[in-house]
Amino acid sequence: DIQIGDIMIIKPGQKIAMDGVVIKGYSAINQSAITGESIPVEKKVDDEVFAGTLNEEGLLEVKVTKHVEDTTISKIIHLVEEAQGERAPAQAFVDKFAKYYTPIIMLIALLVAVVPPLFFGGDWDTWVYQGLSLLVVGCPCSLVISTPVSIVSAIGNSAKNGVLVKGGIYLEEIGGLQAIAFDKTGTLTYGQPNLLAIEPLHAANNMDEQRLLTLAASLEIGSRHPIAHALLTATRQLHLPQAEQLEQVAGGGLQAMIEGKAYRLGHLSFVLDNANEQVLADSPPNLEQHHASTSVTLSQFDGHTWQPMAHFYFHDKVREAARATIDALTAQGINVLMLTGDPSEQAQLVAQRLGIETVYKGLTPQDKVEHLQALQQQGHVVQMVGDGVNDAPVLAAATISTAMAGAADLAQVT
Repeated sequence: DIQIGDIMIIKPGQKIAMDGVVIKGYSAINQSAITGESIPVEKKVDDEVFAGTLNEEGLLEVKVTKHVEDTTISKIIHLVEEAQGERAPAQAFVDKFAKYYTPIIMLIALLVAVVPPLFFGGDWDTWVYQGLSLLVVGCPCSLVISTPVSIVSAIGNSAKNGVLVKGGIYLEEIGGLQAIAFDKTGTLTYGQPNLLAIEPLHAANNMDEQRLLTLAASLEIGSRHPIAHALLTATRQLHLPQAEQLEQVAGGGLQAMIEGKAYRLGHLSFVLDNANEQVLADSPPNLEQHHASTSVTLSQFDGHTWQPMAHFYFHDKVREAARATIDALTAQGINVLMLTGDPSEQAQLVAQRLGIETVYKGLTPQDKVEHLQALQQQGHVVQMVGDGVNDAPVLAAATISTAMAGAADLAQVT
């Protein structure tokens, strides 16, 4: 019933129902299911939002710009349907073969049992027995009987090791695997920001990192933002001072009084109040040096201006077993590549750490399918490993697809 031009009110914690443009409010939107970005993306007036994403913080008013059949998530579902319709040649042959083979064998067995006794004076007992023998030997059941033990054993052993296999055909395809493509967020990484480093600045006056960390975490108490979770996790064993007069500033960050002093935590331009241009130029966060994907800055008001005290750097932590897995695949001559919707430089950094040479970043779901199909057209048997809704089309198009535990429902059923 929703039409283009309608206004939706999206409260914190709600999923966005339709594609649209923000006309009022500010918030951070978790777009990982659609784009693969591990860090929520800030949205303000005139920014585009997608159906199926999660509003994490502020209240938004969104003007609908697309009908339900034209939304990004609807297009993804359509891509999945198309990809599932394009079955692997071997599978299509088996399906077609079984359709005709079984009735042909049954007809031949019937003719062998009936024709000789009726038209050539043959013995009924002998020829019925011959017809039954042909039926037993030629029936597809006899072809399958030779493989069930090995198939069941492999599937059972996989299940014990946490891998659920939908059927024996996928085990056969894995035997000829030539290339494997990984998504980044939630697959090679955990999909949640973790505190990587603290960089004290001049205004910290030699304050130790633990003190800076407790000040930042005190500001984040009560926030649902993933950055808040990362800071509070890092201070789990530390005593946090009480933050008073806490307020969230749209488009900037948090501000509060702690032990009689005013502090801000958020973007550099916000925590310095856009006033101290020299400080902005002298102390920008260096994401590349710290191999981080995002950062926030803590500042203190000295009575005249806001002075930056520390930069906090965060990254999406790589899974412990990822490097060993990539090395093992490469050692077997399998071509390993990364297909990710994350447009940031973090994708390249993760690939370098894991030894993946071929990286395609900032991809739409359609782009991922096209890159995978290009490999298949070269004759490669390709496996795709992913977890999000945005991975569902390429999972459906792959020769073999693997969805991570905890993956989106659409990715699991593809």
